[in-house]
Formats: sequence, structure tokens, C-alpha cells
Amino acid sequence: MLTTPFTTFAVDCGSFLGIPTWYEYLDSCTDPNISALNDIWLVGLALLDMLLSLAVIVGIFFFLFGAIQMITARGNPESIASARSSIVNALIGIGIAFLATTFVSFIAGRLA
Repeated sequence: MLTTPFTTFAVDCGSFLGIPTWYEYLDSCTDPNISALNDIWLVGLALLDMLLSLAVIVGIFFFLFGAIQMITARGNPESIASARSSIVNALIGIGIAFLATTFVSFIAGRLA
């Protein structure tokens, strides 16, 4: 099983489509209690991680949308340029969101 070194600090609480739960970085998954100020920061980072994971999923859909535009362009240079722009922008967005998610996971792992 491949794991990134940044997520090994957190307790594995499960996820849906790679989107973590709000209590991902707390000590316990069975009884997530917020008992200290540090726990509030961890929940905030988990919520930010959720939003960034959603941004990656949206970026994938925009990439697919650009690919479909490219397929249906039928040689029209303006449509091809628009599709290429959509694909490049989607890849840039996916890259930024992925790096930000990795950074948030690293910070949350250090706080946990």
C-alpha cells in the first residue's frame, strides 16, 4: 500500500472519494471530542482539506470538459484554442489544489 509521508501522522478515519472527514486529524475516530484549542485548529484544517479535495475533483471535471471540447472541435482553430486553454487551466488548478492539500496534511500532522 502506498502512503504519503504526510498522512501517516493522522488516524485513518475513512473517506469518501478521497475527501476526509471533519474529524480526520483528531486523536480518535470513534469518539471525536473537541477538548482543546488545538482541536479546533485541527478541525479547521480538516475542513480546509475537504474543500481542497473537492477542488481537485472539480479540476478533474474541467479537464474532462476541455477534453470533450477538444474532441468535438472538428478542426476549428478557435474551438481547439478554447479547449486547450480549458485543459491547461484545469491542470494548473489541479496542481495547485494538490500541493495545497499536501501542505495542509503536513501541517495538520505536525499539530496532531
